[in-house]
Amino acid sequence: MGENKLKNIILSQLESNSMVTITDDLGRVEYANNTFCKTLEYDSDKVVGESHTLFKSHLHSDPLYKGLWRTLKMGKTWKGTLNETLSSGKEIWLDATIIPIKTKKEKHTKYLAIYNNVTQYKLDNKNLKEENIKSKTLFNNMPVYVFTITKHGKILNVSKECYNKSIKDLIGTYIYDYINIDFFEVFKRNIDYVFINKTLSEFESYDLDANGKKINYSTLVSPNFNELGIVVSATLIIKQNLKKNIINEIEKLGVSTLKTPKEYSSL
Repeated sequence: MGENKLKNIILSQLESNSMVTITDDLGRVEYANNTFCKTLEYDSDKVVGESHTLFKSHLHSDPLYKGLWRTLKMGKTWKGTLNETLSSGKEIWLDATIIPIKTKKEKHTKYLAIYNNVTQYKLDNKNLKEENIKSKTLFNNMPVYVFTITKHGKILNVSKECYNKSIKDLIGTYIYDYINIDFFEVFKRNIDYVFINKTLSEFESYDLDANGKKINYSTLVSPNFNELGIVVSATLIIKQNLKKNIINEIEKLGVSTLKTPKEYSSL
């Protein structure tokens, strides 16, 4: 098989199975394939020349888009998950890879974006979360959980059974299946950071108990090295932020000026 023929086959498969767009350096669409237009319910005749809506969706916070464009302007590839609500009201999630391309003949950079639809995964995760909230939350029996995970979030070990699953059943599944879906990107970004930078990362999140009560958590991610200094796994320590939970409860009572009691200052 000739090299050109192989390239054509690869491009054909990419066109058929993925959503593809090409935009200019201002985010205006120059090309969008049929799969992209069909998935996003766009009229292909009206897409070209318009600003790429996924690059400015109101469903994402400014930091995400600032980070996206900062990465692209540095000439680096950006990877992440983008969300959009279609005109029909349907919500979709796309796993995106955006690549800056600059040829010798062109003064301006163009951006090749390849998307894969991960909406069903997101919905399955959300449905699983909603079903389990009714009976038992992930951390309602123990304020601290310790997970050992791969860089993709696969659970290698866990300190205690949770989410109505035994330790044996939890091993081999993914941490992303059990966290609040609103913090999917936060968890993924911090886990990636630890594996890439070989250092600790800490962040805050929250979950809801069976009564819909907000429970705050602090998560520490630390790298685990082999004898060659390569990060082979990470340890996730997730614990209830008791101090923050107490403060929230006090604020609900209508206390305008809060002074933390001394007995809680060490939490």
